[in-house]
Amino acid sequence: MPWLFIYGLFEWSARILMVPVILRKRFAPATSLAWLSIIFFLPVVGLPLYLLIGGNRLGRRRIREHHKVIAAMRTEQRLAYLRDKIVRPDAGPGYRTVTLQAEHLGGMPILGGNEVGLLADTQDTIGQLIADIDAAQHHAHLLFYIFAPDETGNRVADALIRAAQRGVRCRLLADAAGSHNLFGFRHRHLLQRMQAEGVQVLRMLPASLLRRRLARLDLRNHRKLAVIDGTVAYAGSQNIVDADYGHRIAGPWIDQTGRFT
Repeated sequence: MPWLFIYGLFEWSARILMVPVILRKRFAPATSLAWLSIIFFLPVVGLPLYLLIGGNRLGRRRIREHHKVIAAMRTEQRLAYLRDKIVRPDAGPGYRTVTLQAEHLGGMPILGGNEVGLLADTQDTIGQLIADIDAAQHHAHLLFYIFAPDETGNRVADALIRAAQRGVRCRLLADAAGSHNLFGFRHRHLLQRMQAEGVQVLRMLPASLLRRRLARLDLRNHRKLAVIDGTVAYAGSQNIVDADYGHRIAGPWIDQTGRFT
């Protein structure tokens, strides 16, 4: 029957054409083998799956925006202001390459005069973050993969609201997928309460199959960062969520976070 011939032609075309495509991507050998196996045995499933999450397309607009941010961070005026604070730590040959790569990709030089304290308990981390937000005088900027509308999320939201009411500029950037409950209809009251009190809340990397420019919905922003008044910062794995992440049977999750001053 003609449709069987067309189906068979599609399957073998997908198998043959995708071999050079995957090999050119320079995946790890195990990853290339996995993709080739899926496409060879299940081309009807493997090909759409590869087109959805197999490439590394970020979209031209995102790439342009990234270049603009990096260019703004590397202006001569900004570098001149930081020049006397830049250090070249003697981290040893084993770490020098990683240090330089991080500096290059991040667009920011390494600055001295900082201290870091490590926090591994969710209650301690959230409590310290709330205390720093309550002490903020100018701004409190938060970027998190998960900002959950649970007890922890409400505590941090209340701190942001208190700061905004004092005239502090408060901004929250949360990943659309990781923080889907915050932006969902069921818990929208928390989002609306923050926005009504002057906290600027934005959804990052909207994820929808209906988007016109579909590009790697699985690529999310997993950063967990907070900057208060430019003098205190947080970075690590702690999200704004209860320690059990809503799974009470599994027990608490241990997250490591650095507090920089």
